[in-house]
Amino acid sequence: MKTFSVYEIESGRLTGARVGATGDVDPDWIPAGCSVVFGEWDHERWRVDHETGALEAIEPPEPDWRIKKFASADSVMAEITAAEAEQARPMREIVEAMLAGTSPPAEATARFNAIKQRIEAARNRLSAINATTTQTELEAIELQPA
Repeated sequence: MKTFSVYEIESGRLTGARVGATGDVDPDWIPAGCSVVFGEWDHERWRVDHETGALEAIEPPEPDWRIKKFASADSVMAEITAAEAEQARPMREIVEAMLAGTSPPAEATARFNAIKQRIEAARNRLSAINATTTQTELEAIELQPA
């Protein structure tokens, strides 16, 4: 079976659609205003010169900024999860002291409070990332110290 890539005649832009045929391509299979070129061509990296049928390399588009937004949110969530896991030991030491009727160890209280502040800062950063609606807003958050 032969595979053909569909492109817009006017712009030469490949649409990403493909047509498969064992023989010639039936013109009814091709959308109006389009034509085909033999082969499977990446629609983000190639265009077709309709006059010559030659393929021309093009610069691929920039990745969607929202991909970076979701990766940033995942990274901050990983920070929060790790910090919450770190709270277990100082929390246990504080609870054990309270159950014994003694004052919690100062070192455990200090560690617990430091971790709590890291979590709050990360949650604020996560909220800000989730609220972004543009790449510029996301970049502004990424420039701020963690």
